Amino acid sequence: MVGRIRLRATPYPSLPASLGEFLLAAVLAGILVAALLVPVVGGIGLAAKRTADSFEDLPSQLTVATLPQMSRVLAADGSTLATFYDENRVNVGLAKVAPVMRQAVVGIEDSRFYEHHGVDLRGTMRAAVNNLQTGSRQGGSTLTQQYVKNMLLETAATPAQREAAVAVTNARKIREARYALALERHWSKDKILEDYLNIAYFGSGAYGVAAAAKHYFNTSATALTLPQAALLAGSIRNPSAYDPILHPRAALARRAVVLDRMVELRMITPSQSARAKATRIVLHVTTPRNGCIGTRAPFFCDYVMAQIRDNPVFGKTAADRAALLHRGGLTIRTGLDPTVQMAAQKAVLAHTNVTDRVAAVADVVQPGTGHILAMGVNRVFDNDASIKGHTTVDLPVGGQQGVQAGSTFKIFTLTAALEQGMPLTTQLSCPQSYVSTFAGSGGSRYTPQNAEPGGGVYNLLTATWDSVNTCFVQIEERTGTEGPARLAESLGVRVVGGGALNRGGSFTLGGDSISPLAMAGAYAAYAARGRYCPPTAIISVTNSQGRAVPIPRATCSQVIPQRIADTVTSVLRGVITSGTGTAAAIGRPAAGKTGTATDYGAAWFDGYVPQMAAAVWMGDPRGAQRHPLRDLSIGGSYFGKVFGGTISAPIWGDLMSRALRGKPVEQFAGADPSIGAAAQISVPDVTGLSVRHARSRLAGAGLTGVVASGRITSGYPSGTVAGTSPGGGSSIGPGSTVLLYVSSGPAAPRLRPQRVLPTPTPTPTPKPKPSTKASTKPSTKATLKPTKPAPKPGKPKSTKPTKTPTGPRGTPLTPPVP
Repeated sequence: MVGRIRLRATPYPSLPASLGEFLLAAVLAGILVAALLVPVVGGIGLAAKRTADSFEDLPSQLTVATLPQMSRVLAADGSTLATFYDENRVNVGLAKVAPVMRQAVVGIEDSRFYEHHGVDLRGTMRAAVNNLQTGSRQGGSTLTQQYVKNMLLETAATPAQREAAVAVTNARKIREARYALALERHWSKDKILEDYLNIAYFGSGAYGVAAAAKHYFNTSATALTLPQAALLAGSIRNPSAYDPILHPRAALARRAVVLDRMVELRMITPSQSARAKATRIVLHVTTPRNGCIGTRAPFFCDYVMAQIRDNPVFGKTAADRAALLHRGGLTIRTGLDPTVQMAAQKAVLAHTNVTDRVAAVADVVQPGTGHILAMGVNRVFDNDASIKGHTTVDLPVGGQQGVQAGSTFKIFTLTAALEQGMPLTTQLSCPQSYVSTFAGSGGSRYTPQNAEPGGGVYNLLTATWDSVNTCFVQIEERTGTEGPARLAESLGVRVVGGGALNRGGSFTLGGDSISPLAMAGAYAAYAARGRYCPPTAIISVTNSQGRAVPIPRATCSQVIPQRIADTVTSVLRGVITSGTGTAAAIGRPAAGKTGTATDYGAAWFDGYVPQMAAAVWMGDPRGAQRHPLRDLSIGGSYFGKVFGGTISAPIWGDLMSRALRGKPVEQFAGADPSIGAAAQISVPDVTGLSVRHARSRLAGAGLTGVVASGRITSGYPSGTVAGTSPGGGSSIGPGSTVLLYVSSGPAAPRLRPQRVLPTPTPTPTPKPKPSTKASTKPSTKATLKPTKPAPKPGKPKSTKPTKTPTGPRGTPLTPPVP
């Protein structure tokens, strides 16, 4: 009966498998003859043509998808930092596959590959007859048909499609033949062989010849030898059974079969085959890491992965972005410098231990580009958080909650002050505790205290060097908080999660929860003379075809005027040479700022040289408030309190010393002299005046009077000014503050008994001559200790406080009694 071939989804149940295959081969051969030969006449020809028409009605457009390939993350020097993949595959062109590998595959899988048109009739019939006679399962599929089968499996979107792609059915084989014939009309033989070698599975998780060569022999597809090529080619038929790692004897026997077949086809000589057979299997198994765990820079790798995973630039949905990373064969180029990364990692581990309860982070950013050069962390990047010191929390960016910045925020207040015209010579009277004009909690005034006991008179330079809290809150009172906060935000510093920074009085003391990476980027702007470039991990991305993939573009901008940024740098150099950051000194020009968060919640050192900027943070990842840096062991040493200059500054110095070894010493631009100096004002003498009149006279001179806490005894009437700091006649900058000490009046008089001298034993002496000297006759009368009279009205005299050892630049808050 003549009619269309009915395609079935399952094998014919009434026929033995081998007989069914034989009949299928015969029918298929007839179909192909009818489809390929010239038109015939008569009833037989008409029936064959109808059958051929049914075959031609089958779909012929094979969906050829881009094969899943491994994505690579590269460092600045081109070395591989990490790989991501669903299938361990790297596509290569046919020219990059060793000729012996090509020959081995063609010889053992499809010796007539370059002769047929996609389906080998002779091979199909031979396999069918063999299977019918022996009951074995010899395949008759060509390389083209095998490629079709693998591609259908790769493009299967549902479990049913995947099952159909591998089902042992006649329908599947006819469909594969149809696709194979169509494919060969459009592709060259070399193109088909190239794609076949890239799609084939070689076992042990290796897809494609390049991955197999690397996995089993740690070599390239180009460098494969004859024994290696024969071993790999032999595994294609059954990758599990011929796995040389698990089944070396079976793999060796299969290799011999391949070599014999190559001799039969005159691809190699018998002597070459003999030498190859005599070569024992030597494996150098390597499996590329999949993900960030165990890489050289795991926290940086995780940051790169997050950039792709979370940014819509790389795909509309999270699934699209994940597929691009794990299947897209991307080449992701970053700016990470392996030398700087090693320096950062060694620095944090030189001063802390992995198992310390505190974490230490060192983020390094390149000024002028924003390229992230390193992320050092004293933790092991690992999913098993039950192991002490192991975590996958993204500490270099502050985790999910962020970390307090402490006094590293003072740089923004200082910058805003200079932009508003406040000279560096501006003097400030800064007590240990200061009641500010900012609102505090519970309706009170915000009252900051200095980290260490003491206070005194400072200018903008010394207040920065010694990181005096009460000075900076006073500066903030003059600049307002909006300017410094807006400046910090324009330098990329925001509350973790995207929120705006605090505009309250505590802004300058860094109470906001921010990212260490953001602080490194902000300080890098000062190294770049005020030009800010957002910290950037990814420089470029190309796909498996070498075409550029769009990436988020970071735009640099001049945020701070150069002369202001240069002057701030000159001030911050003093922190390292003369202030709280001397432990960060590296023997070359460097600038930076220490930071200690409220109640020792965190310790910082942020600093820079012209080539790079680094932010070093130390804190307990569990939370600053519940786990402050007090009474703890770090790096095997005990610390009662941890300041920014205690460990963070030494880590920064160690990092820079290692990273800059062998690099030229570069200089900073000089400060703007018009900012550093200002016309001097002589402090008026206001002793003896009321506080109101004293403030008025000081204001008239361009100065600000601030009343010191408490009162002192003096000869001046109670409630009047007993003394000032600086004293009357001193020269200070305009806008400076003058501390007013208010008198409590003179001290009450005290009785002091006169010392009674013993009575000497009388001896006969000549009568003394009259003398004008005071008599030495003892007396028992008590006398009053006289007090110094108060100055005459209308002629007050200024009293300068005597300096006491309250700090390298401080002055006392209690002047002598006039």
